[in-house]
Amino acid sequence: MARELLDRLPATGILACGSLALALIAGLLLGTVSALHEKGVVDHAIRLVTVLVLSLPSFLTGLLLLYVCSFLLGWTPLYGTRNPAGYILPIVTLGTVQGVYYARVFRNSLIESVHREYFLALLGKGLDYRTAMLRHALRNALPPLVSIVGLRFAGLLGGVVIIETVFAIPGVGSYIFESIASRDYTAIQGYVTLMGVMVVGVNLLTDLSLRLIDPRAARARVH
Repeated sequence: MARELLDRLPATGILACGSLALALIAGLLLGTVSALHEKGVVDHAIRLVTVLVLSLPSFLTGLLLLYVCSFLLGWTPLYGTRNPAGYILPIVTLGTVQGVYYARVFRNSLIESVHREYFLALLGKGLDYRTAMLRHALRNALPPLVSIVGLRFAGLLGGVVIIETVFAIPGVGSYIFESIASRDYTAIQGYVTLMGVMVVGVNLLTDLSLRLIDPRAARARVH
């Protein structure tokens, strides 16, 4: 059981890390652009897209991408990972769903930052709005996003189970799906233990990242 889990872990790791990286890049870019055009056409368009994407279940998004990109256009394999291109659609599916959610969180955090007194003081000193946001407000808006990423990592792992099944990825998610269907309780216990260790590790990395981004939080806890 342990050997089977470890053998399937690399595929799940590639899928989870790739989708997380894509989600962070998309979330930061979309959130920043949306905040820069607050209440404008671009802002409303991005918010509309995020609502539409989040309203679809991840497996339905994956099936739509699979039908268009693989079946109709033939850009990627229909299933499996014998070809490295087989990871593209699963990563895009998970990364897109997570990314639009992060974009909403980061946009709100950025807008909250630009309405604080320090930002108004920067503008009063002659710094233009865009420069002040990118140089100062951007970093102050990161802690809420980092916290959300850590909290939603377990949800990302849950999504991996569905996506691996849809795209026939031989990872931990598809393994546990098969184990549940066959009532292999030993494998299920091993999976739960492994996920627990990973979630604890991610939470630890999240706390360390928050201390690096905002040392004031660490000093506040000490005092």
